[in-house]
Amino acid sequence: MTARHAPLIGLGLAALLAGCAGAHEYGPNSPYYTYPVGMTIELLQPLAIPPGEASVRLQYGRTVARNGVQEVDPYCVFEIDTVSTSTQTVPPARFRVIRVQRRMETFSGMPALPWRAFAVGLGRDDGPSHLYYVTEFRLQANGHPVVRSLACQHNVADVAIPRHLTMAEMRQALGNYFSLDLAR
Repeated sequence: MTARHAPLIGLGLAALLAGCAGAHEYGPNSPYYTYPVGMTIELLQPLAIPPGEASVRLQYGRTVARNGVQEVDPYCVFEIDTVSTSTQTVPPARFRVIRVQRRMETFSGMPALPWRAFAVGLGRDDGPSHLYYVTEFRLQANGHPVVRSLACQHNVADVAIPRHLTMAEMRQALGNYFSLDLAR
């Protein structure tokens, strides 16, 4: 390195650090946001769970068949405790979030090691073909003992910098079915 390269390297480092500082904003539309205790999630309209299943997927503001999800785009899975041979309809209700968990999962449902996500981001062939960054809200509501969780996720296996979904991305996936209320 010569003396004439020093200002360029310094400028590059300053730009890199400025970019990193902006990426770690902790507001609701940041993937690094910490969800408040007492948050509520409200189901705004009846939601039908298909026969033989205990969950329904929501993407682009509408329900989507299990095999119709575009996995690299944000989507959410609303899950209940029971499976039935007929359609189960969950009526509108407000759910208290009793726990929020963020995790990485591979296609097989096994947890992914953090270094593995970085390796996948670099485009290595030995990584999983499906790596999900999942934000799961465990739900509780009086009168709805069968409701279990709402998990929002996307496949980040081919993403250069994998991250969790932002609140805005979750809201876009949920559309008019759910309201995420941070103030309660």
